[in-house]
Amino acid sequence: QTQLWIGGIIEEYDNHWGFRFNPDTIVIAEITIEGAQANIQAISNDLNYWINTWQNQAYVFAQVTETHE
Repeated sequence: QTQLWIGGIIEEYDNHWGFRFNPDTIVIAEITIEGAQANIQAISNDLNYWINTWQNQAYVFAQVTETHE
C-alpha cells in the first residue's frame, strides 16, 4: 500500500470534520505544490480559509482505505 497526496476542491459537508473534497474534483498525486498541502485537522480548523480564500485544490497525505460512489 502506498501513501499519496489525495485532494480536490474543499466544500462544507455534514461529517465529523465539516468538509469533504468535491467528488468531481478529486485528484491523487505523487507530487503537489507545497502551498496546497495540509492535513485533515488543519483544514477543519480553518475551513473558511480553505473554502473562501484558497479556493483551489488542497491535498492531504493519505492512504485510501475505502471509496463511495
